[in-house]
Amino acid sequence: MEVDSESREATEIVPPSGSARPPDSKETMEDTGTNVLGSSATTTANTTVPAAPLSGSAVSTLPVGGAPSETETDGEKEKNPTDPQQQPSSSVPNQSGPMHMDEAEEDDMCRYCFEGREDGPLLSPCNCAGGQKWVHLHCLRQWQRRVLVSQPTHPAFYEDDIRHQKCNVCGSQFTCPPPTRQELMLSFTGPELASLLDPTTIIASHEVFSAELERQIESAPLPIRFFSQSHRHWIRGVYLITSVTPDGEPIPLKINERDHLLSFISRIDADTLTIKYRDKSLRLVTKGALEGVDPSRVLSVLPRVSLPARLVLEPVDPPNCGDDGIAAVNLTRPIPDPIDSHRIEQAYARVCKKYPHARNVKLEHYIGGPCDKDEPVQCVVPGGGPNSPGWTTTSYIEEAIVVAHSRACRRYATQGDFGGGQSVRLKGLKSAASLNGQSGILLRFQGNTGRWEVRLPDGDGKAVKPDNLEPVYPDDGQWQGLVLVFWGDARWSRVQLLGEIARGHWGLCRSTVAELIARPPDRLQGLQGRLAFAPVTEMTEEFMKKQMEMARAVHLRDEPQEGGEGEDEEDAEELGWIAEMAVPDDEPAPPEGGHAGGGGEARPT
Repeated sequence: MEVDSESREATEIVPPSGSARPPDSKETMEDTGTNVLGSSATTTANTTVPAAPLSGSAVSTLPVGGAPSETETDGEKEKNPTDPQQQPSSSVPNQSGPMHMDEAEEDDMCRYCFEGREDGPLLSPCNCAGGQKWVHLHCLRQWQRRVLVSQPTHPAFYEDDIRHQKCNVCGSQFTCPPPTRQELMLSFTGPELASLLDPTTIIASHEVFSAELERQIESAPLPIRFFSQSHRHWIRGVYLITSVTPDGEPIPLKINERDHLLSFISRIDADTLTIKYRDKSLRLVTKGALEGVDPSRVLSVLPRVSLPARLVLEPVDPPNCGDDGIAAVNLTRPIPDPIDSHRIEQAYARVCKKYPHARNVKLEHYIGGPCDKDEPVQCVVPGGGPNSPGWTTTSYIEEAIVVAHSRACRRYATQGDFGGGQSVRLKGLKSAASLNGQSGILLRFQGNTGRWEVRLPDGDGKAVKPDNLEPVYPDDGQWQGLVLVFWGDARWSRVQLLGEIARGHWGLCRSTVAELIARPPDRLQGLQGRLAFAPVTEMTEEFMKKQMEMARAVHLRDEPQEGGEGEDEEDAEELGWIAEMAVPDDEPAPPEGGHAGGGGEARPT
């Protein structure tokens, strides 16, 4: 994960329900800057679990057993130990005997749901006594979940709310540690969705979420509508995950300008060689441009390093997988020209000194996301080897141009008018006629067999003769190679992204070459039926719940189902507005193993 040194805009409209600040990604050093799981509220004996424990005077007047106190039955009359009327009868059992203990246990109740041991074991998690002493563990967990649900998903906006760690009645620490944010997020999204957060996965915005952001932009007052344009990054976005950086790994820092270097040096602690990044401490180590430098001389050598320079930072704190960095680029926001034309010309010039024809490589430019939006953060190059998903990524433009040029070169007279990375359509196949009309991306030409290796959208690889291929876009002319250049990207911590998925903002699916073959306006539509969304929980945005209810009502009205009421509800849930797990029957399931492109040897066709 690359880190930068420039600041990104901070003024945004906070989406509804408190947390849904548009999925601000995990910022990096170049930005001068850089999660809650659960199910819906349960009921016990038809009593909804309260969101908070009782406190104040109500606690002091509620007896453990739930019976009226003397002050309730006799007014303010106090007990007098000398009054015979108030002395225990000789027929009353010994209060210290076994019978009293059994009765006391029967009278114990959970301070959240007011039910007893018949609904589960009771425990005393704090220093409270009397009616506040006992809780069910699952009730306490639900309370802790609700506290975290009320907080934003962005790490920069986590509130210092300790109610899930300390009792808000007695103030003591809970003896049972609360679930971590990551554990809570996993309980909202489920392990299946969480397992999809790896490179080559697609993150796509829910249509209801996109419509809500558009509504916010339109309803914003004119003076601040300009700042709400940051919402555009998320509206109908289709993000390809390009990297997942485990927390604790070294972080490379690219510095291109002298003033950026001086600014970075000013932030370094001279004694420890550390800098503060949000709530993290990072240490500058003698790697990259400082390779071999004595640590005691780093600050004297650093101002004189040659630019551009690559420095390396290492986290000081122990790693936490919830803080893994996830970076992704938006495939749906092309722009006609590069944001920095001079930067692109410099890259071409450096490459063409060795490969003059590399000037013919086509560059498509995109707004990749809000982080480092003026930098060419990531490049995607179609094509690759037999084990690639159908593309490769790099953060260096020069490298991307060289790779694209190499793949497009004509090395065999028998390869036809095709080049590696090109989008093609299969035709004229007889032994596998069902594949005719399918599109794919060319990987490489097998000179010994005279066939092209083609990666198909289902992740399978086929070996096809040039006569059985045609370009998907013949009007584009002779294929010379292609690079998708993304200016900026989106970054999240793992827990932050899980939180936004739990809100209902995003769906996930394995990416395929179909996303690169399609034109940008068609990429979101091509994901219909493939995206998986989190189930509805207390974490789900209210506006999304309402849209789901409306869709269910329309479905039940227009397509009445046979059978009982329960069957109607079950069918309505299958609409998938929030919870559908999505691979249509007529579309092959994505391959196992974590990469959409599968791999393995191509099979002759």
